[in-house]
Amino acid sequence: MKALADTITLGNGLAGFMSMLYSLDRDFSSATLFLVLAMILDGLDGKIARLSDKETEYGRYLDAIADTVSFCFAPAVLIYSQFYDLGKGSALMNLDNAVVVGVSLLIAGLGMLRLARFVEKTHTFPYYLGLPTAVVALVALLLSLGELTWGGGAFLLVILIPLCLMMLTSIKFPKLGTAGSVIAVTVLASIMAYVLLDGASSLLLAYALCMTAAYIFLGPLIVTSR
Repeated sequence: MKALADTITLGNGLAGFMSMLYSLDRDFSSATLFLVLAMILDGLDGKIARLSDKETEYGRYLDAIADTVSFCFAPAVLIYSQFYDLGKGSALMNLDNAVVVGVSLLIAGLGMLRLARFVEKTHTFPYYLGLPTAVVALVALLLSLGELTWGGGAFLLVILIPLCLMMLTSIKFPKLGTAGSVIAVTVLASIMAYVLLDGASSLLLAYALCMTAAYIFLGPLIVTSR
């Protein structure tokens, strides 16, 4: 069971790496699908690992490395590849490109710091301390799709700045139970359907945005009420 969980964790990291490659090729549809696959595998490996007697040190570090690739580097590369406009010149001279570079660095850098803090200790709480990196990656992914659908430009990325900072806070966010997992699956399924249907229904994207926003804004209130 532990070997299976580690294999799925490795798959998570490799899916994130493939997402980066497709982002660099500017094939954002494929990059999106591989990032969604990484999120699905990340959810699976945790559930399978909990079926084992105990979590191993090897598994914890492998999970942190895979999450770094998939939820720190992959979304940062996606944002940079899609929003950075070479025609506008250097980020030192253009504000739009400066925002893109700055947000990409925050996603990667603060995400790594959060994962380092998380792997340092075994957290047995029924909640997360700070916004999970996967949620920030999901928001980055949704903003990428939103730009392709509705527009908004580089300044749309400013939304990500407070979310990146929230990764390092002690704000409590709920871990997903059965109901939450079902909603998460529908969100990821909606994103996949949206991409595979070539953006035919923006309602799918709107649903994913609303559910993600609900977790971010209502999640701490849910933990407090418990």
